[in-house]
Amino acid sequence: MNPLFPIEQIAVYGVATAALVVWLSLRASGSLATGGRIAAVALRLVVVALLVLAALNPGHWRPRRREPGAGWALLVDQSVSMQQRDAAEGVSRWQSAVALSQRALNASQESALVGRFTFGEKLRPYETLSAQSATDNLSDLVGAGRDLLLRARSGGSGIRGIIVLSDGRDPRNAELTQLTDPARAAGCAFFPVVLGGEVEQPDIAVEPLRRQVVVSLGQSAGLPLRIQHQGLGAIQPEVSLLSASNETLVQKRFDLSGDGVSVVNLNFIPQGAVGYSTCTLKISSFEREERLDNNESRVGVLTLEDKMKILLCEGEPSWDSKFLVQLLRKQPNMDVTTMYRVAEDRYFCVESGSEEQIESDKPIFPDTAAKLAHYDIVIMGKGAEYFLDEERINLLHEFISATGGTLLFFRGKPYRSAPAGIERLEAVRWGDATDGKYRFAPTAAGSEAGLFGEMLPDAGDEIWKGLPDLEDLTACKPLNAFSRVLGEAHSKADGRALSMPVIVSRRVGRGMLMNINAAGMWSWDFFPQEQMTGELYARIWNQLIQWCLVTSEFLPGQDYALRMMEERVVIGEEASVNLRCRTQETSSAAQSTVQIQLCRGAQVLETRRVNAGINPERVVFTPQEAGLYQIRIEGSPVTAVFEVCPPPGERDVLSADRERLVKLAQLTGGRLIAPEEIEKIVTELESQEADYDETQKWVGVWPQWWTLTAVALALAVLWLIRRRAGLL
Repeated sequence: MNPLFPIEQIAVYGVATAALVVWLSLRASGSLATGGRIAAVALRLVVVALLVLAALNPGHWRPRRREPGAGWALLVDQSVSMQQRDAAEGVSRWQSAVALSQRALNASQESALVGRFTFGEKLRPYETLSAQSATDNLSDLVGAGRDLLLRARSGGSGIRGIIVLSDGRDPRNAELTQLTDPARAAGCAFFPVVLGGEVEQPDIAVEPLRRQVVVSLGQSAGLPLRIQHQGLGAIQPEVSLLSASNETLVQKRFDLSGDGVSVVNLNFIPQGAVGYSTCTLKISSFEREERLDNNESRVGVLTLEDKMKILLCEGEPSWDSKFLVQLLRKQPNMDVTTMYRVAEDRYFCVESGSEEQIESDKPIFPDTAAKLAHYDIVIMGKGAEYFLDEERINLLHEFISATGGTLLFFRGKPYRSAPAGIERLEAVRWGDATDGKYRFAPTAAGSEAGLFGEMLPDAGDEIWKGLPDLEDLTACKPLNAFSRVLGEAHSKADGRALSMPVIVSRRVGRGMLMNINAAGMWSWDFFPQEQMTGELYARIWNQLIQWCLVTSEFLPGQDYALRMMEERVVIGEEASVNLRCRTQETSSAAQSTVQIQLCRGAQVLETRRVNAGINPERVVFTPQEAGLYQIRIEGSPVTAVFEVCPPPGERDVLSADRERLVKLAQLTGGRLIAPEEIEKIVTELESQEADYDETQKWVGVWPQWWTLTAVALALAVLWLIRRRAGLL
């Protein structure tokens, strides 16, 4: 016996239950004759006895048998990549697969063969391969393997192993665990044979890193590109950007050598009207290229007419602030309002587009959220404590986090005595002022963020080495959360290399904070150590402001924002965009209704009415054709751009994927096999027999048909007795 509970407990509870059953039975059958009462009690005791028997669990131990698969299967790749002629003895991969499959079948006893199949876009059984060819444009090994396991299971037979003849190519790169997990559960191992090897495909391709460029009217824009090149050696491809009217906006040659990926930048000035337009990006082709479809791409260009509204405040005016104001006022895409403290209790304000000075004996600064929301960016130099108090700091924080504004501190630490709560508005924690000479250099984070290498020269450009030294740097304690150092300064003191954050950004809600921890940048244009550094000061400030506004939630002058969740999808995949509304309300109930349009070029494909509030509203589209699409808000210049691409093709990459097949074998308990091992593996798979565990299985007596029958019979007889006696 193998009791379910300790025997002592079974005995105690069994006796107690039997006594209770006898007492209840005698009371319930008092109107029966003596024979009937005895039969009723006996039948109930039979049921109790059977339950006690179940608890005692009598039976015997039997070795536990593992049932292995009943046979093996052959799976042959029939996709077009198998036409590549790089298998053994110069034949195609397909021809090699046909020969190997015949050898495997000749070595088989057939009785253990579950089936022979080809796969490409789907699983197909076959009788002979000699009359077939590799023509499928997709290679779905994962889907075919799952289908084969399902067929074997539904047919009542398992599979010990599957021999796969393939080059391992899968353009979609489906997750292998979708196949290996059910294969392990079924006890099925994969034994792949890799057909083919590395194939050099001379090719060059170009695509934009960002599908949409946002630029102010008349301003220069930077378009970062990714150029992939292989098998062409040292080349000088020409890259052209064409407008919607096929006019060449910019054309440039790049020196490339070896295989790899190069990130380059095109600077151009958009032509034509304000609004959205589609430009074409082209790269010159070469004779040895097999693919030409990737030598051209599309990019959206959004040209804005609205000027950026800037408020600049300076409590301790200097040459830095003077040159900066002069620079910004010259920009046709900027409206600049300046506020100065020139002496104690003496403040001046100069409105945008006016030379008239407004004088006051009190700090001049927007004192309501509505007044502050008039600006896109607030720039503050030294002496911030003369303008800011706790209430205005709260207004600035709301201006940044809720309405998507930008606050930029320049000239290092912006105050002598910190106003209460100002740490909420900073990207760094200030330490002590430092001495010494520091040389500016971009950081990797600055390149990744798109500030350097796109809008400004990249980190490796020689221009940074010719700049005058920076002044008035302040040591920074650990950065605040979510801060990024986009540029830093380097120096040597006492033989030690020192570095100091110079340009630090921090995303806060919908907007942006930035600290520039240095003074003296104005000298970069007036005292360049190298001729090539001239006008770099103007470029840096223009692009810093442009970068802050583009990376914030809202574009200048716009009350709505669209942000793509992904800029590139495959046909049939969802493209989702988040819609948000800029509002002064803090309640999530504040919202408006707008028309969202899905467009391709000038054609409107779909229109939806969507509620826009301060919380993002997700809108999903699923275009079924390849191309560059834009999502726009009716009556607004705001757009979001994404590209729909055709599914990857079998011939895009022809090199055999040995690593993928090795992983498939390892995850299923099989191994990669050589072509000469094909007969050996077949013999091993067919010679496997059922094996036994050292562990044993308890076979009980009670879970048998007669146990349930006896209980049911006893209860049925008891029911009949009571019914005939009128007790029911």
